[in-house]
Amino acid sequence: MIFVIAPIGSVSFLNKRIEKENANWLYGSGEFSEEEIAEIQNVEGKVFSDREAFAEWRMPHCLLTGTAEDPRGLNYNLFGLIKKRTFVAGELTEIDYYKTMVRGDPTDSELYESVSGIIKWSGTEEYQELCVKETREYVRDSTGLYLVSSPRTAYWYGTDNSLFVQKKWVKEYVDDAAVTADERRRANLIKEAKRFLWKTLLLAFPGTNIDPNELASDGMIYAGFFQNSSKEFVIQYKEGLTTPLTSYIESCGSEHTFMDFDLGLIDISLNGITIANAVNRILKQIVSQSTTS
Repeated sequence: MIFVIAPIGSVSFLNKRIEKENANWLYGSGEFSEEEIAEIQNVEGKVFSDREAFAEWRMPHCLLTGTAEDPRGLNYNLFGLIKKRTFVAGELTEIDYYKTMVRGDPTDSELYESVSGIIKWSGTEEYQELCVKETREYVRDSTGLYLVSSPRTAYWYGTDNSLFVQKKWVKEYVDDAAVTADERRRANLIKEAKRFLWKTLLLAFPGTNIDPNELASDGMIYAGFFQNSSKEFVIQYKEGLTTPLTSYIESCGSEHTFMDFDLGLIDISLNGITIANAVNRILKQIVSQSTTS
């Protein structure tokens, strides 16, 4: 067995040697300010052979790759990042790519009314280290019905949280692609309505007068409501005929009493708004643009 004993003060000696090597060109160059010299000497264990090496080390680095190289030729979807998606009226408008995410307690979520009038539950997740943000806009023809194009921008951020580089491009929609995009938009709204209904029943049920037997016996959970009682209407909605589903939701309270639950019991500012009202606000976001497909 071999024992290696490090001499006392070896680390300090190493740093002094590095400081001396840096000083060989640093102090004699006359090109650095006192602040730059102090910054260089505070980087323990780092030797800069010349000004170019220091400049490369000091320049901003891309948080995604950890280098100063241009990342725009890389597919950031392949880096295993955590995506935070933002939807507006069923359309994906933003995708934020984070390195980490910490989940909070779902019961800490709060109900609120957005600027557009949509009732939502606040998120409890904490996202950290934003690497890339992609934004999307949607352009329709003069009728407002058919999607024509989607201008997009990607922003890469640096290790100092500043903008590193950006890239713009346009996705064109032709024929079937436009129809598919609108179908996906309506499907996204169905998903949003399901999530809202599920979370409301999960968080609002304790301490309320909602009958748990009604939810259990008829399978009236968030997916069950859309897959059983209103399955036919959901299919029509996704195809573009939106009125049958929204009309059913407005009148189904006598059959499914939980849909008449007043959200004012959770937040007084929402007094008079029922679960059915809130669900329909989500689903009616596109009525003015696409009632048929």
